[in-house]
Amino acid sequence: MGSQGRVRRANLWLPYPGIGLPVLMVFASTLAKPQSAQGDIVTLQVTGSVTSVNSMDPPGLFDLDGSVTVGSPYSLTFTIDTNAPDINPDTDYGRYLYVTSNGSLGNYAWNSGPAPVYEVETENDLGGIEDRYLLGQPDPVVTGNFVLDGNLTTLDNASFSFVYAGIRLSDATATALDSDALVIPELTDWDTGVFTMHFILDEGQTGIDASILIEGSVDSILIPEPGAVATVASFTVGYILNRRRIHV
Repeated sequence: MGSQGRVRRANLWLPYPGIGLPVLMVFASTLAKPQSAQGDIVTLQVTGSVTSVNSMDPPGLFDLDGSVTVGSPYSLTFTIDTNAPDINPDTDYGRYLYVTSNGSLGNYAWNSGPAPVYEVETENDLGGIEDRYLLGQPDPVVTGNFVLDGNLTTLDNASFSFVYAGIRLSDATATALDSDALVIPELTDWDTGVFTMHFILDEGQTGIDASILIEGSVDSILIPEPGAVATVASFTVGYILNRRRIHV
């Protein structure tokens, strides 16, 4: 699991959106292009493809439904508040909560659900070696079928001890970041990008100790054009009003 960077059981780098949100996001992505962030709320759309799928168990014990293979495309969407506070006191390591997230891969879909959502991490000149940018969702609400002990099965989220979906960007020249401030990443500033999705079964719930690790490329990080943002604006209006209410 070295490709996941810092893996911490409680703080891993790794939405309960309306029913129509996935359709809106697909439409918005057709209007997206790389650009600088404008305003407080920014939607990032990350795409790439799977490079490896590894089941950490005997064959057939725990597996995907066959819809995910090498080359399968994935899509991640993260909505970020660029004014979010840094909840980590270290001067070279920033940690920020984002507004919401969702994603899809093969027949699987997930979202950040009703719980507090995390997390963006910025690691400036980590250990004097490199910069890192981590954008991921630990323990999202997942829908989709799995093969469990030879049978195609729908698993509820209590069946997993851990699920993670996200990306890690690395820059060995340590020039991609100037500080641990929250920034919107430009993919061209980073020399390595890795997508990771990890399912770990809860042995107490399922009777099976097994996991699946999926890795992939990071091919694009896009911000929708204003027209596309307007299309999905209703998704963040409640959050914005609530945040303003708190700061009044």
